[in-house]
Amino acid sequence: MNNLIHENTVVSIREITPANAVRILDTKNERNRGISKSKVSEYVNAMKRDEWLFNGDSIRISSEGILLDGQHRLTAVAKSGISQHFIVIENMQKNVGLTIDNGKVRNGGDVLAIQAKVAPSMAQAISGAIKIFAKHENGRSLSTSGGGKLTNTQVVNAYQSNKTLIDFCVNWLGSNIKKQGAILSKSEMLGVLLILSSIDKDDCISFCEMVFCGLHIQEVCSQSLLREYLIDCKTGLKKSDQTQRLCSVIKVWNSVRAGRTIKKSVNIAFYKGKDSFKQAK
Repeated sequence: MNNLIHENTVVSIREITPANAVRILDTKNERNRGISKSKVSEYVNAMKRDEWLFNGDSIRISSEGILLDGQHRLTAVAKSGISQHFIVIENMQKNVGLTIDNGKVRNGGDVLAIQAKVAPSMAQAISGAIKIFAKHENGRSLSTSGGGKLTNTQVVNAYQSNKTLIDFCVNWLGSNIKKQGAILSKSEMLGVLLILSSIDKDDCISFCEMVFCGLHIQEVCSQSLLREYLIDCKTGLKKSDQTQRLCSVIKVWNSVRAGRTIKKSVNIAFYKGKDSFKQAK
C-alpha cells in the first residue's frame, strides 16, 4: 500500500444537518453529474418515514475541496429538513471519481435474498410481484416499473407483512406452472395471484387454473379467450406491454366476478387511453 496516497485523508462520522448539507452543496458541488429528482424524492421519503439508516455509505470530498460523492443524499437532507449521520472522507485524490458508483446496485430481489432469506431463484420474481401488488393497492396501473417505485426497505416490509399470502402463491405457482408452459413471467403471475387471492382464494385458484393452466375449460368463455390472448402476446402474434397484459387479466376477473361473459376476443384486451384502470373486486 502506498501510504503517501492515504496519509492526508481524513475520515470521520458526522451529523449532517440541513444547513450543513446546503453549505456543502453551495460551496463544494462544482463538478458533478446532474441531479435525479426521482432519486432525491426517494431518499427524502425514506428519511421522512424514518427508514433511512446509517449504513456506512460515505460523503467523499477531494483534496481540492470538491464534492465527489453524496450530492443526492445531501440534497435529500436539505429538502427533508432532517439531520443524518454519514461517514465523511476528505482530502481524497481527485481522480477517484472515475471509480465511484461502478458497483452493482442492490435491488429489491437482492435484499429479499439477503435480509429475508428468500430463495435466490424466487427473490426477483417475488420482488416484482410485491411491486405489482402495491401498485394495485394504491390504485395505479399495473407494472413493475414506472411511477410509485418501492424502496428496498418497503419491499422487505411488504414481504414480511404478507408472507403467509406470498408463500401460498409461490407454492401454488411451483406446483402448477412449468417454466416452458408459462404464459406470463413469474413476477406477473405472482402479482396476479397476490392480488386475486387477497380478494378470494377459491375464486382465484379456479380462475388461474383456467387462465394459466388451461384446466376445466369445456367451451369458449371469458377465461379461455383471455388465455388465448396471453398466449398470442407471448408468441408475438399480438403486441402488448406488461401493463396491458396485467390490466387485461384484472378486466376479465372483474367481468367473471360480476357474472358477465366477454364473448368476443377483441374485447378481452385492456387498451390504454380507451379503458380506465379498475382495481380487482
